[in-house]
Amino acid sequence: MKGRRTFLRPVAAVLWLLSLASLAVFAIMATGIGPDRKIRLALGLTIEASPCTPARELVRNPSGANGSWRSGASLPQPRDEIRAAAGDGIVYLGTGIELEETSSGFRSVARMYAFDPDRATYTRLPDVPARVDHPLLAAGAGDLYLVGGYADGIPTGRTWRFSARERRWSELAPMPTARGALGGGVIGNRLYAVGGAPTTSATTIESYSTLEILDLQTGRWRTGPPMRFARHHVGAAALGGSLYVVGGRGRSDLSLVHTERFDPRTGRWETLPALPQGVGGLAAVAAGGKLVAVGGGDDEENWVTAAAWALDPELERWRRLANLVQARHGHGAAAIGDRVYVFGGAPCPGVGRTAAVESLELG
Repeated sequence: MKGRRTFLRPVAAVLWLLSLASLAVFAIMATGIGPDRKIRLALGLTIEASPCTPARELVRNPSGANGSWRSGASLPQPRDEIRAAAGDGIVYLGTGIELEETSSGFRSVARMYAFDPDRATYTRLPDVPARVDHPLLAAGAGDLYLVGGYADGIPTGRTWRFSARERRWSELAPMPTARGALGGGVIGNRLYAVGGAPTTSATTIESYSTLEILDLQTGRWRTGPPMRFARHHVGAAALGGSLYVVGGRGRSDLSLVHTERFDPRTGRWETLPALPQGVGGLAAVAAGGKLVAVGGGDDEENWVTAAAWALDPELERWRRLANLVQARHGHGAAAIGDRVYVFGGAPCPGVGRTAAVESLELG
């Protein structure tokens, strides 16, 4: 009996050490400290991503800026890949990503707000029924529309309408092509969704030139003529009855210069003068009869910009505007009258977050 106890003691000790080692490995993986990120993600564990660090040498601003942006009331929470749209004097904004990585992408956000520029206040709105990031957010026909995007990294075509009067979301027919990082806008009784990609990975991902059109009266989608240049992370806005698409990321270039205009009356795309500084992850709005492109950058070349530009659709010429106070990409933008508002985003290449809000009155 004594010999048996002597034999069992080292076995028990070994088992005890193995148990401790297993617990340690699991703890390392769960906390994101471990060496093998792929194993942690394969186990369904999330990883807290480190936000990028802003630095002057990571900012690329061309010369010729005039004027200045005005800092405004900060967002209730810092947010990257936030989206914004204006309607009836109010800016609606929300969605985005948390700095928490899963096996298929970053964790999406459902939170929405209404920003009153006259009072400089934010009001919490009902969450989007499904968490999402990189969607198209557009206002028109008295309602707000949210189309596509990524749900924790998975592309979706789900389409939602938000009634500001009823404060209620309702689901519409899904967009035929599931995608995120798309652009678009509402013109008359139709919503136009263009570009995008199936994932947010790197330069090798497929870029879409696809245009799909939702009839807001019948609730049916149809396919329109594709853009000439496939791209995602674009800037887009409806202006003067046409849809403008500017910049974006392509298969081998993350800072494109392409500018295109789609005329629904002729059903044709037209190539316009190139954006003076190619950028991806920018925002574009229609303000004061101009197309305004602001911010953006290139994650592969490791820079962001504070530059802003205005395109006169009649002269077909770009004009340099003032630099943002905070360079950024992945931000939301909206315009009320002649004033452009910019919300959140990442203040450096890669994934980050800021709560900074700025506005500029077009002269």
